[in-house]
Amino acid sequence: MVTTQLMTAQDLWRMGEAAEHAELVDGEIVQMAPPSGEHAIVQLQIGSRLLKFVDEHHLGQMLGEAGFILSRDPDTVLAPDLAYVETTRLPSDLTRFLALAPDLAVEIVAPGNSPGEIERKVAVYLQAGTRMIWVVYPRQRQIVVHTPRPGPPRLRRIRRAAG
Repeated sequence: MVTTQLMTAQDLWRMGEAAEHAELVDGEIVQMAPPSGEHAIVQLQIGSRLLKFVDEHHLGQMLGEAGFILSRDPDTVLAPDLAYVETTRLPSDLTRFLALAPDLAVEIVAPGNSPGEIERKVAVYLQAGTRMIWVVYPRQRQIVVHTPRPGPPRLRRIRRAAG
């Protein structure tokens, strides 16, 4: 029988830049390719609109690709493309992974992402207490909204930006 040593969130943190495009799922490292240009454009477009709204209404903090510790023993650390955390839930130390679930997680689907991978992430976020997950499909110009409420996810069309 072969046993593998599971990694912790602290182990992932210690990896530094070597873990820049990695997440930790049930103690196992999952490498990801760097985002494409299309992905980066969509991330910035959505993030800038969310940031403006959050700032104008003094609601909390928008974060881009921050690590969130969503479960322990074994540890799971996910880094959504964008995240929002209410002011009252923000920890005082933002220099490490955040040991909480974001209020909103935004995952932008890349061509290499499998449906099972996306479903797994949504389930992890919901189980950890995330109140809303947006799964963005840039090519289809769709956002699928998942919440803890029973029932099917909601589908939203993305409007083209003016200009």
